[in-house]
Amino acid sequence: VAQGLPDEEVLAIEEYQNELFIGTKKGGLAVFKGDGFSQRFALNSKMGRNIKCLFADSKGQLWIGGESGLSILKNDKITTFTTENGLPDNCINDITEIDGEIWIATNAGLVLVEDDGFKTYTTKEGLPSSIVLSLTKDQDDNLWIGTAKGAAKMENEKFTLYDAKRGFTNN
Repeated sequence: VAQGLPDEEVLAIEEYQNELFIGTKKGGLAVFKGDGFSQRFALNSKMGRNIKCLFADSKGQLWIGGESGLSILKNDKITTFTTENGLPDNCINDITEIDGEIWIATNAGLVLVEDDGFKTYTTKEGLPSSIVLSLTKDQDDNLWIGTAKGAAKMENEKFTLYDAKRGFTNN
């Protein structure tokens, strides 16, 4: 594969501790070292081979999401979480941070990482869909959630919905 990548299909790129981390569809996680790619994490069985998203947080950790759960890299040590540890789903679509809190987009809801586990928000709490595909924060530090059935803005644990009926068009 070109330039030493473990797979040509790149799904995520993130700078972390002066290195460039690359998440691939079938080859796991690669690290660009300036003169080529290190594949020291590529075959990590806990993370799986499909790395969909990467996020470097304010506490010096790299969050890694894919189809095999959520992993955290800190000081070259990887810790992995799955449904066995309380995640609602092992498919991680996006990761972001707001005011020191880590938010995770999964196929079974929006997840807040708490000290003692995970808090999940779904359609029961007001999301337009429990299939959460993307996350970002706006200039006021509100969380925006992209789902399979529209978007939502979260303020004070309440959701404002945006879809074809409320602010979005179908074209």
